[in-house]
Amino acid sequence: MMQEQAAPLTFTTPAWKCLLFACLSAGFVMVGWFLVAAADTTTFHGLKGYVAGWAAIIFFGPCGIVLALQIFPRFRQRLTVEEDGFEVRTWRGVRRYRWADVAGSFQIYKVRRTKLVVFDNAQAGRNLNTAFSGFNSSLPAQLGIPPEQLARLMNDRLTAARGGRSGHLRSGEQFLG
Repeated sequence: MMQEQAAPLTFTTPAWKCLLFACLSAGFVMVGWFLVAAADTTTFHGLKGYVAGWAAIIFFGPCGIVLALQIFPRFRQRLTVEEDGFEVRTWRGVRRYRWADVAGSFQIYKVRRTKLVVFDNAQAGRNLNTAFSGFNSSLPAQLGIPPEQLARLMNDRLTAARGGRSGHLRSGEQFLG
């Protein structure tokens, strides 16, 4: 008897969100340029405006370029969920995870108003993510699917890959979703 395979699912950041954030970055660069151009560097307040303008240009310029590139489908964040694991594509590169690499289950971590789907990668050690959330890996945000629904889907696929065994939660943790 053959077991039915689950179809691969792909979630991608919507292009309109990339365009919106690229335009916001461009706006901050323009404000920075205005501050630099209008600054009177002979006074302390003018010097502060000059420094703030350059800081805005230096920070939001590269951010805007990265976001503008993500308007094109090839550079957009993408999550592909398959039977044997999942693949995360970001502008920094591609990471492939097998279901066996996931320790525990997928959880929701809230940072102010943003919710992230986080998990522990058994192959990775402690990192900066671990210091903030207690988990060493996360899925991209803004994939066009609510984080609770994404966590539920990932946990369902994880349970199926483990042969129906439920992923364990760490002590004191509760799955939100």
